[in-house]
Amino acid sequence: MPSIYDRLDEVDVGGERFTQEIPLGPIGEICSGKLDNGLSYYVRKCQKPKDRVAIALAVRIGSVAEEDTEQGVAHILEHLAFNATEKYSNHEIVKFLESIGAEFGACQNAYTSADETVFQLVVPTDKPELLERALEVLAEFAFGIRCAPQDLKKERGAVLEEWRMTRDAAGRAQEAHWKLIMKGSKYADRLPIGTEAVIRGVSSEVVKGFFDRWYRPELMAVSVVGDVEDEEVAVDLIKRYLSRGKCRIQDPPPLPSHSYEAHVEPRFKVTVDKEAQESTVFLCFKVSCTGCMTPEQFLEQLKEMVFENILTTRLFKLSRGNDPPFVSAAVAKEPLTTTVQSYTLTAAAMMGGKGAVLMALESLLMEVARVRVHGFSLPEYDRAIKAIKATTECTYLERDQNYCWDLRDEYLRHFLNHEFVSGQEYEARLTKTLLPMLNKEMVAELASAYHPSKSCVIKVVEHKVDCTELEISSVVNKVVALEKDGKIQPWQDEGNVPDCLIPETEMPSPGVIVSERSLEGSLSATELLLGNGMRVCFKSTDFLHDEVLISGFAFGGLSEVPEAQFVTARATDTIADQLGVFGYKPAVMADLMAGKKVQMDIAETAFFRQLSGAQSPSDLEDAMQLIHLLFKTNLTVDGPELAVMTRILKQSIEAQLRNPAYEYAVRVSRVNYGDCYYFKAFTLDDLKVIDPNLACEMHNKRFKNPAEFTLVLTGKIDREALIPLVEKYLASIPSCPLPPGTATTTAGEEGLPASSPTHDNESDHLDHQAVIPTVSSPSVCTTQPDAAMTEVRVAMSQQQQGLSGDAAPQACSWPPPPSSLLSITNTHHVIRSPSQVKPLPVDFPHHPVVEDVKVHMVSPVTQTQITFPVVLERSLARELLVWLGLALRILETRLLQQLRFKYGEIYTVSVNQSFACDAPSNSSGDLLGLVSVSYSCDPANRHRLREMTLKALQEMQESEVAEEEILTVKNLERLQFENELQENQYWHGVILSAYKSRTYQLLGDIGKVYDLNLLAREKVLLELSPSTLKEVMCKLFHYPCGDRYTAISMVPEQHLLSRLMCNFSQVINAAASSLLGLSSSATAGALRVNGAESSTLGTASLDDDDEMDVDMIDSPTHMSSKRQRKKVSASGLVLGGCSEDEEMIEETELMMGSRSPPVKRVRMAVGHPAAVSHNHPRGCSSDCPDRSRAAHDATAGSASRLLSSTTWGGGSAAVSSMLLLGAGAAAVAVMFAGFRAWQHK
Repeated sequence: MPSIYDRLDEVDVGGERFTQEIPLGPIGEICSGKLDNGLSYYVRKCQKPKDRVAIALAVRIGSVAEEDTEQGVAHILEHLAFNATEKYSNHEIVKFLESIGAEFGACQNAYTSADETVFQLVVPTDKPELLERALEVLAEFAFGIRCAPQDLKKERGAVLEEWRMTRDAAGRAQEAHWKLIMKGSKYADRLPIGTEAVIRGVSSEVVKGFFDRWYRPELMAVSVVGDVEDEEVAVDLIKRYLSRGKCRIQDPPPLPSHSYEAHVEPRFKVTVDKEAQESTVFLCFKVSCTGCMTPEQFLEQLKEMVFENILTTRLFKLSRGNDPPFVSAAVAKEPLTTTVQSYTLTAAAMMGGKGAVLMALESLLMEVARVRVHGFSLPEYDRAIKAIKATTECTYLERDQNYCWDLRDEYLRHFLNHEFVSGQEYEARLTKTLLPMLNKEMVAELASAYHPSKSCVIKVVEHKVDCTELEISSVVNKVVALEKDGKIQPWQDEGNVPDCLIPETEMPSPGVIVSERSLEGSLSATELLLGNGMRVCFKSTDFLHDEVLISGFAFGGLSEVPEAQFVTARATDTIADQLGVFGYKPAVMADLMAGKKVQMDIAETAFFRQLSGAQSPSDLEDAMQLIHLLFKTNLTVDGPELAVMTRILKQSIEAQLRNPAYEYAVRVSRVNYGDCYYFKAFTLDDLKVIDPNLACEMHNKRFKNPAEFTLVLTGKIDREALIPLVEKYLASIPSCPLPPGTATTTAGEEGLPASSPTHDNESDHLDHQAVIPTVSSPSVCTTQPDAAMTEVRVAMSQQQQGLSGDAAPQACSWPPPPSSLLSITNTHHVIRSPSQVKPLPVDFPHHPVVEDVKVHMVSPVTQTQITFPVVLERSLARELLVWLGLALRILETRLLQQLRFKYGEIYTVSVNQSFACDAPSNSSGDLLGLVSVSYSCDPANRHRLREMTLKALQEMQESEVAEEEILTVKNLERLQFENELQENQYWHGVILSAYKSRTYQLLGDIGKVYDLNLLAREKVLLELSPSTLKEVMCKLFHYPCGDRYTAISMVPEQHLLSRLMCNFSQVINAAASSLLGLSSSATAGALRVNGAESSTLGTASLDDDDEMDVDMIDSPTHMSSKRQRKKVSASGLVLGGCSEDEEMIEETELMMGSRSPPVKRVRMAVGHPAAVSHNHPRGCSSDCPDRSRAAHDATAGSASRLLSSTTWGGGSAAVSSMLLLGAGAAAVAVMFAGFRAWQHK
């Protein structure tokens, strides 16, 4: 039967059409044009999500337009827009946006790059007037930004803190690389963040001058995409509010255009930074940007996609060899500016001896030279074409299922980058039409652009000197000579690649499905019990036509391992991945899975063994085969493979030791978890005690007994197609017999073993709690909340007291415990009943702990985490967790308003909760968790900010919040819940968490668990008021909160001379206070010299209106280091940040824990075929709009699973991500994070 791709109609691109611009589309669905003042607009209807509209204002101007005295002003203007305009003052815009549910957070609402500034919002449309108000706000951004001295004063602190946040090794290396690659162009000296001197001292007149000069309507576009009732109404609103704008000066300057300086001789740069975690090589070949508006230009992009796919696969295979030249490597096209792009190769060197960097460099150069000499093989080309076809099919299937913000951004790229937008159906048809025009010879010709004579820039970043620029030049000349002399051999592939995962002769005989039941009600799922004891639950949705999520879990994880063997157990996932958990080496798997949208990862956390992935419905059989192979594969020690993995692990650990945040992260874990061994940092000494044979044995037993596992599938599922696959590949997994004399148990007999079916904080690394829906409508459930909750509490109480018969509810029976692991001494104590799960020995301090962790760092910055314990009464935990989520949202908003908007002391703040260490077997005690507040700041301000944080929390315990705050948080929760109901991920998490919950063990029905969660939400929302929140805050947190908390800050280590200066200044201050008669509070923070700890002199005082003024004076340290902040890709500048802890962890584990290049579900974006969109949570940094994920995926490298347990629940996303990104893949991924934008807000 022909595939969806094969059935697509082709597009007529014959004759002149091949070189003509593709019409803006989809035709008939897009309203576009220009206003009389020259402003462009795009309006399109999109009903995903329902009752939302995404709007944006793009200004085609950025930092490259700045004069020498204006460096950083474009970015400052972006900040000022949210501060004050002609109609709004004192951040009223922010308050308005949050009140209607358009959340405001770091990097969420605007960004500034070298060429553009973009403001973006997502607002509800359930009230017609909201779109009008939002467009009025965009008009204020476009023409009404106020640049008064008092407004500029308020924003300097936030901008300075943003500048300070990335004064790390990566930032310094990226800045150097940006200047190197753009040498000879104005771009080289126009970093979006600007200079510290301008940020501190630029006048409001200069800022106003830049605004008047460049914020002109002909340089602007507005994009409105969403659930609007009538597109013409939206166009009328745009005309009403945006037509008033006009140029405010006579003879406005033309739009600046700067290209790059072409050069034949390569440029070399070796950067040595003691904080650099890896030795990384970057090869960049600059070319001009031509846009992508015609079929001819799109064909060139398809050629680039095929080339990158094949070459990245080759690099991956080299990294998995027995003597790899690098840990990880990738190739991608990176947009640098609107006029310049770069073909970029990146590799993290395999350290361990002199010349490692040169070996990695030579390998990269050799591979592109090999392509120039020998081209690509037909099998390689065919596999790459399959991958393009699979992506195209996904594009077509999900043509009507895009989010409004993704489509909005497409039209912005049409305006800013000259990329065609035609609609996904047309794009898929065009791809099918053009792809046959390619052949492997045409694709291989692209290697000529990767020649050292083609504007080549080679940069090396090292933590210590391993090579010189002269040695780099010698390597380049060596490879050029080998190519010229014809001494480069053809590529040697992996021999014969199997046609399928399971050969026909080894196909299993189908097993049986013992029972099937439908779970009616709001959950609407189907549950199967297989003959081998495995439980399978599936829920069919139509949210995405090309997605099926699969997750499985079994109780019992790393907490069961004897402490003496914990190090080996911790390394097991990494070792198993290197050997091939599905029976094939990773390099072979890469070829086997070519062209398939299949992803399957495994992991073991403290309390669970897990597998997870995302597949296309058409490739669901391959996913089922992988699960079958996982349970049947027995790993054995492979000497060469393990030798490579040992080197990688060693390199990962050494990289962490060079990270200034490493010691800090370790200390936070030790303090908050009472020195629990589970959170102990991995050391080089630990490598000596890893037993590879034991690790293989542990892995083989982890995934052996199917009766232990529950498997959940969510997405586009056809029951009639799924059932035969379940029978053939899941039910056929051999069961493990019960040892003689082993007794069976039930949950009722064991007590109430599992964790509360309540909340799973997204930053929990142990991933075992329940995910609770946000807010439900009262119409969802018909049962009265109080009656239903009382019934469950009584039932739970009865079971805890051991009641039986009619007095006790029926407990769900667990299958017998497995025998497969019980025969192995001192490895895993295998669990079937959650009541048997061994808890972790953790203990939060009972008294305040305030510590500074002093670390050596080049640029002074402080990272602070303030942690509070929360203790929830078990019988009320379901409601209390809802209360906690609402309270923390209000707390985070208050802290952002105070610490950033009022005082300008921080850039952003995050408030997280974690119940990661509450074991499933904790049936009788209260639910124990942590709440953390994290931010970075100037080292001199950390103590004051800590006190302000404590004060903010205690005020919520002692005083009622405003009614306006209650209404805002209710609205935000409602909007979030409405969005989640349209997500596969939400329903998938609901089902998984229900199976893990203690209520399921009691009732045996996940539908009832979900309904009770909804009832808890409704009950809390009905009761939520200023007075009830105040009352609950004292239940949630110790009162007063300052009596029990930890505050751990990472501060720069001071040299002896600096400490002497600091002590001397303190003596002088004390003497001055005595002479002047000042109190200690009056002199706090006055004229403080911190040397290496802080490179500023600050005078702080509180005005009558409680506003804080800080006059900052450059110190010699700052004057000698005028480096600007930036986020860079392989060759330059962009701020690609992290998202919430959970997202970063999942992304990092995918990237590094599984080093085979995963097949990602991505929609082809014109100009950025491998780009994906990210939704960025409040208070977290954002990825750039053009972030390339192809390179990111291919750089999978080091031992994230091994290292991830060193992070802490509820911890800072920034520090957690730095810990995880310890090895080569980290550096590669960070530098490939994207290039175009500097994200803000």
